[in-house]
Amino acid sequence: MKAWRQEWYPDLPPTAGMAMEMEPMTVTEGDAPFDRRFIEAMIPHHEGAIAMARDALEKAEHAAIKTLAEAIISAQAAEIDQMREWLHTWFSN
Repeated sequence: MKAWRQEWYPDLPPTAGMAMEMEPMTVTEGDAPFDRRFIEAMIPHHEGAIAMARDALEKAEHAAIKTLAEAIISAQAAEIDQMREWLHTWFSN
C-alpha cells in the first residue's frame, strides 16, 4: 500500500491516516483460557477491518484498492466464522 501511495500520489505530504478506528487488539487478563480471550479480542478486530474495507469499496478510486477490500472482507469474514465456531465448540457449556 505504501508503494501504491507513492506511485499514485507522489506529491502528497504525509498524513495522520484515516479517521477510522478498529477495536483494540488487547487480550485481556482473566480467568478464562487464553485461547478464548484471544478469540474474543480478534473477532471485533476483524469486524473493524471489514468495516474499513467496506468503506474502501464505496470510496476508493483505484480498482486495486477495491480488489484488496473485497479480499479483506472475504478473508476476515471467514476467519470470524471460524473463530465463532471454535468458541462454540471449545467453550460452550
